[in-house]
Parts: sequence; C-alpha cells; structure tokens
Amino acid sequence: MQKVTRLTTFGIAAAAVFSAGMIAALQQPFPPAEFEFQQFRQHMGYLLLEPFPILVKGREMIPLVAPGKHGAGPLFPGMRGAWISLSASRIHRGADEMLEVVPESIQRSSLRDSGGPPPAEPLGHVTLSGEIVDSKCFLGVMNPGSGRVHRECAIRCISGGVPPVFIALDHRGQSHSLWLTDAVGQRLSKQILDYVAEPVRVSGSLVRQGNLTYFRIDLSSLQRE
Repeated sequence: MQKVTRLTTFGIAAAAVFSAGMIAALQQPFPPAEFEFQQFRQHMGYLLLEPFPILVKGREMIPLVAPGKHGAGPLFPGMRGAWISLSASRIHRGADEMLEVVPESIQRSSLRDSGGPPPAEPLGHVTLSGEIVDSKCFLGVMNPGSGRVHRECAIRCISGGVPPVFIALDHRGQSHSLWLTDAVGQRLSKQILDYVAEPVRVSGSLVRQGNLTYFRIDLSSLQRE
C-alpha cells in the first residue's frame, strides 16, 4: 500500500492513494438510493451557479439538475446570486441529495434567509483512486448508476451538464461522493469523458463547503488504473 495521507474531511484516521484492487469493492452495496419521481415539493434559497447550479438553504447546499440528461444551468438566465423559489423532485443516496427542478416553477423570491453560501474550507491535497460517475443517475435515477454497464448513459448526462462525481473508498471500504471540478473550482464536462465509468487515479485538492465536498482535480494527473 502506498503512503497514506491524513484527511479530516471524512472524519477518519487516514485516507490513501487507494489501490486499484479496491475498485472492485465499489460493487458492494451502496446506501439506498431513490428518485422521488413526480413527488414535487417547494424549496426556497440562494442560487449559486458555479461550479454548477446549487440551492443554498442555510448551511445545506443542494445541487440542481433539469429533467432528462441535462444540467440546470440554462434554467437560470440572469439569476446568479438571486433568492429563488422552485418546485422539485428529490434524488438521494444516503446523505447525498440533489433536486430535479420543474422549470416552469422557478421564481425570484422576496424572502431572505440569513446570510448567503457558507465559506469554503480547504482540506488539503490528496491522490485518490475511484470512479467518475454522473451524479443524477448515481444518486438514484438509474440502477446501476455506476460501472461500465452505465458508461454511455453517464457520458450523455455529463455532456448535457449533469455534475460529475468522483466515488472514492476509504481504508474501511466505505464510499464517499466528491463533487468534481477543475483545479480552480470550475465545471468539468468534456475534459473527463474518456475516463468516465472506469477505474482511475487522480490528484487534487479537497474543499468543503457546507455539506458538500469538492475534489478540485489536476487534469494532467488523471490516469486509468
């Protein structure tokens, strides 16, 4: 096993440059996943558009997607930093969740919560092994939402603007969902398509903001295991 690097983000004693052999463990059961199809609820919060649309509700940050294999960016023209209300269906796996927005429900809101988005907290540089998946399918829309059987669907979703997620395992074999961005925190799409749904290794920095952990990767370090 390669040198172990400490990580506070997962609240564990150590995390590692995980061995390629651990990728097979991704086939073990994940936490239950569900798409609450057509179960619409109202939500209100502050809108972030980078690295992808996120509804901020206090310290809770919920990524947003559009219906189908599409990101939600085009649904919010001129609304960066606005307070909004919308109707959406919940998609969730364990503690990770996102909302599929009903486009015609989006409105600017006169209501305000206290403050805007929570501050970002750098957690250090790591090298991790795992799999790149599209967040929407992985969190509950498709079963399975990972692995090579899902590769073509994941490529279409990420190409359409659905945020990519990096699924890594800690030394106990527990999975962690890290929201992928480039090295400066901007959205990734076409740059990673060749590596989707395959065992890969990549280096980058972890940043925690609210309930989300971002993995800001160095694209030049991305390689197949």
